[in-house]
Amino acid sequence: MSSGVSLPTTSGVSLGGGNGAANSGFQVRFNLGLGSSVGGMSGMNGSRIGEVGQGGGLVNWQRYSNDSCTARRVINAGEASYADPSLSTYFTPTPEPSEPAATDVPVTPPTDLERALENVRARRFTVAASDLRKILKTTPDDYEGLRALGIVELFTNQLRSGTDSISRAYLADPSLVDQSLIEKLGLREADVRDLSGRVVGYANRYQSVPSLVTAAVLLHERDRADTAVKMIERAVKAGLSTDQAELLMRAIKPAQHATASVKK
Repeated sequence: MSSGVSLPTTSGVSLGGGNGAANSGFQVRFNLGLGSSVGGMSGMNGSRIGEVGQGGGLVNWQRYSNDSCTARRVINAGEASYADPSLSTYFTPTPEPSEPAATDVPVTPPTDLERALENVRARRFTVAASDLRKILKTTPDDYEGLRALGIVELFTNQLRSGTDSISRAYLADPSLVDQSLIEKLGLREADVRDLSGRVVGYANRYQSVPSLVTAAVLLHERDRADTAVKMIERAVKAGLSTDQAELLMRAIKPAQHATASVKK
């Protein structure tokens, strides 16, 4: 036998209580409109939560023991509810995966040449020239460094020593032709145009082998290979050996000069 009190409200909520031996507890029912409602009951034997259809008919009741502390959340009226484990007092969230510990990667310090070339790219020409000369004292066959020194000397208007350094580097190692001055030394196209204009004018005045070879190299950097080849031919007339001229021509225009002879 049970007794209870019904409390009518204007919001469609009815409250009732009971003290039955098998199931005493508290009941709540919410009127959701359109003849349906959602209600719940808590008693000594457990809790029940579900939906109530039209006319108070019981639909989709679920029962849970009081010690499970699992709750159900209704997403929308008329839709089935689902168990949300995060509302349980026993819920333990899954820990976030930890990031692997960073390993110490050994850092290789830059070489003397790399530091010197960085000074060239940064336009610190005085420091770069000093560093490059120190390198060439211990490693005179560092032709990349010798070329870089020649470019620095051209920038500082030392045309004679600059053309001498560049021509010696390219004649000793014609493969330097494939290493762009723009990419290796950070030169801009405007820089190459300016330097080639000054060197070509210098070569036309003095007709020296170093000036003509340097003019050819800078013209090739500007994609003017035909004019560069003519400069090498002029260098042969000025005293450049045909063997060196052939090697440099093949580097500048490999397809056309693979078997060609230098014009004398």
